[in-house]
Amino acid sequence: MRTEPAGSDGAAGMLRHPMLRLAVPVVVAIGLVAVAWAMTGSRPLPADAGFPDDPPPLALPSDTPDTSTLAKAATALASGQLDTARAGFTDVVAQNRDDEAGQVGLILSRWRTTGPISVERDLRQLAKEYPESALVALHLGMVQALLEEPREANQSLQGAVELGRAAADPTSLRMAQIAEDLLNPDAFRGSMPVLVAPAEVPAADRATLRTLLAAVGAGDRTKATSIAKGIGRDDDAMLQIAAAAAAFDKSAPQPTLDRLATIARSSSTPAAAADRARMLGALARAWSGGSRSQSCVELRRAASDVADPATSRLAGPIAKELCATS
Repeated sequence: MRTEPAGSDGAAGMLRHPMLRLAVPVVVAIGLVAVAWAMTGSRPLPADAGFPDDPPPLALPSDTPDTSTLAKAATALASGQLDTARAGFTDVVAQNRDDEAGQVGLILSRWRTTGPISVERDLRQLAKEYPESALVALHLGMVQALLEEPREANQSLQGAVELGRAAADPTSLRMAQIAEDLLNPDAFRGSMPVLVAPAEVPAADRATLRTLLAAVGAGDRTKATSIAKGIGRDDDAMLQIAAAAAAFDKSAPQPTLDRLATIARSSSTPAAAADRARMLGALARAWSGGSRSQSCVELRRAASDVADPATSRLAGPIAKELCATS
């Protein structure tokens, strides 16, 4: 009869125990996980980790009533109440499947459920379905900016600017203006004011100037630029100044700065118009995000040391507002 070494029956019995047979692979698995953590330094993170907890707000169409379901859902979205927002946007889309703002809002409201990456993917698809929508392009760009995709964000935002100006309806122009502001974060928001009154130009040109001022106020860059080209060739210095200011582009301010400087230096320019040109040049520099200190020196000078009282009256409040801390 074969004799087993002492203690071997106990060991064999322990290994034959069903609970311990299960424990062996569990212990091995835990060990492998521990080794993996040691090699990687930390537990693997989900793909959406590290992104903001909240989506960007919804930019509403220009004619949206404050009491509408869409506006209320947008308010809930902006305050982080995504479940409430989702319910509201669902109602909007149920009423009108082609409501672009409702569809965008519904996608944004899924930020914490499906995740930011899924939100971007869904907005990309929506942009394909609505290729002429400045609203969709704007929100896609905002999401891409939050996901730290600067090249894609810039492309989408620039697309929103171009689409909005091409469509030229109030909502599209509003989306274009928001996109332009996002593309130029160091600049002031909105269009730079022209600051030439109809009474300061020849009577025959006042109606045209009023149309130009209205286009600038509406953010209709295409229309404003077209009008500005026509009146910029006029002999009247104030009309030339209005044209230069109306054509101002915060993404490319130099043409406006150069034109205003040329008008101010010209020997044929009346003193009052030269004062206005210099003042608007300083404003354009500040509006585009340029040197605030230099602009403020010029604006304060325009407020207190110019021959034209109208320019002084205009420059005073502007200098006080823009240069309070400069």
